[in-house]
Amino acid sequence: MPFSIAFMPTTATPPPPAVQQSLQTVVSANARRIAKDAGTWRTGDGATFKLADDTVSLKRLSQGLCGIIFDVAQQTNSYLVMTGSDGTLIKMEGSVGETPGDLPKAVTIKNAPKLCERLRVNLRDWDHFVRLAQADGTLGSDEQPLEPPADPGTEVRLTNDPSGIAAGCEAAFKDMNATIGWKTLRTVVSQSPQWGVVWRTDIAPGDDPASTFRDTCWRRPRDHGFAFSTRPLTMFDPAASIEPLKASD
Repeated sequence: MPFSIAFMPTTATPPPPAVQQSLQTVVSANARRIAKDAGTWRTGDGATFKLADDTVSLKRLSQGLCGIIFDVAQQTNSYLVMTGSDGTLIKMEGSVGETPGDLPKAVTIKNAPKLCERLRVNLRDWDHFVRLAQADGTLGSDEQPLEPPADPGTEVRLTNDPSGIAAGCEAAFKDMNATIGWKTLRTVVSQSPQWGVVWRTDIAPGDDPASTFRDTCWRRPRDHGFAFSTRPLTMFDPAASIEPLKASD
């Protein structure tokens, strides 16, 4: 799974189509599309990356690519969120708008070279995480996540879990969510043919559905430790969004 950088909205960010248009405009002016793959681009200094909706995915950084990311975030007043990030939000100097009130205050980056310095640290940490995750079965050889779907779908719902997986998952998330003040909306425990017992819960800082996240927890097959994933329900790409857990679940 490549290192990915998503442009997330502040209070001054335009609607998603405008963000995607800015991405396309800046990328087209500073990179060349690779003919065999319409979603892949190469900068003038040789960095190859993929562009999908509001997200740039890459294997390595360059000053040219950092310049693209900086310009897009600045022009759209977005903040950056990275895979494997330490949780620090990043904004560009000259952008306006506030990040969500329930999240930490964003760190402001002065220019594209400084952004590159910061992103290289995160990329190095991400590459280290990928190697460890492949070793414990969290990621496959193709670097794609080995995890249950975020939506339980037709999985059989469980009202009792003698395996202890659901209890262990709930305990792992309980203190963390209580610390940040997020409330649990609904929890579903199900039996997956592939993943065994899967625990899922929707959490949110408030009543706005757009701020709801899905925590998913299951047991890793290799070392039997717990594995976790978290994602928002509402994505920039509507096709990637998922519905809240239902009362009937």
